[in-house]
Amino acid sequence: MLIGSLSASVIFFLITNFGVWAMGTMYAKNLSGLMTCFAAGIPFFGNTLMGDLFFSGALFGAFELLKLRIPKLQTALQPPML
Repeated sequence: MLIGSLSASVIFFLITNFGVWAMGTMYAKNLSGLMTCFAAGIPFFGNTLMGDLFFSGALFGAFELLKLRIPKLQTALQPPML
């Protein structure tokens, strides 16, 4: 879960900043402009990362707690026996 959350944050950062650079007019359409765009996004990356980690933990943790309180959730999610 941790690796998935971290990967999702990094992929989101790369795709969105690339999109701003490619579609926008704020940055030059060269490698320097792309790097400037990525650098401008760094201050926002920390909040994205913390939000993804927090909500992933909260949602998966809540589901694990529900599985303890509702036994039907434990059996319903197991793969069928062959």
